[in-house]
Amino acid sequence: MRWRCSGGFTRGDTCRGLTSPRRRMSYHPTSSRPRPSGSAMITRWLSGSDLKKLALFGCPSVERRTVFASKRLRSFFNIPEDKICSSCKIRSSCQFVNQEVPRHHKVILSDTMRILTLFVLDACPQQLQVTAELKASVCKLLKDTMNLSSIFDKPIV
Repeated sequence: MRWRCSGGFTRGDTCRGLTSPRRRMSYHPTSSRPRPSGSAMITRWLSGSDLKKLALFGCPSVERRTVFASKRLRSFFNIPEDKICSSCKIRSSCQFVNQEVPRHHKVILSDTMRILTLFVLDACPQQLQVTAELKASVCKLLKDTMNLSSIFDKPIV
């Protein structure tokens, strides 16, 4: 049984149509055994140091879904919220300052793609200074994701 994501990226809702973090197993068309979903496979191939740079930057937007996606990524790397929120430039307009999320033991693909998409679309507030090092990490993560989607027999995102 194969499935594909419908929808696409828009500037207002950048990640509509990405795989659901709740879908954990999918079925390979030539095998009756379930295999790990794209989220489980892709996190083994993405650079941990680049993901950590993305997590240390903070939230690229004050929109609720983006903020919690960033918080879950920081939770994966055990980065304390107060460390990031205290130096945030858009803290005054954020409703979720220093709010903790439960500890996550894996990186969720849709969260990562939500954050990457905001950087690629250049949809971050002007107060946030995106360094060249972070831009290089975002480009590398996006490039690796695109390369992986061509390796596997079905689209990852």
